[in-house]
This record gives sequence, C-alpha cells and structure tokens, in this order.
Amino acid sequence: MSAAPFDSHAAVKRLTASGFDERQAEALVETLASRHGDLVTKATCAPR
Repeated sequence: MSAAPFDSHAAVKRLTASGFDERQAEALVETLASRHGDLVTKATCAPR
C-alpha cells in the first residue's frame, strides 16, 4: 500500500490564496512533493 497521492495543483492554489506569490508557492510545493515520496507508512515499516 502506498501513501496518499499529493495534489500539487491544489497545494499551489491554496498557498497563492493564502498570500504566497505563484513562484514561491510552486517552489514550496516542488520541495514538499519531492519529500512526500520519502515518507514511511505503517505498511512499509511493519516487520514481515
């Protein structure tokens, strides 16, 4: 089982609505998305 998908478009929209300019929002979302793939879930961490 994999982690929930990361909706980068929705994240950029939310950040720009909160006052970030588009360039800042896109840079932050790109960073978050690259780290999202490194998250450990209970399913991937549990001993087998």
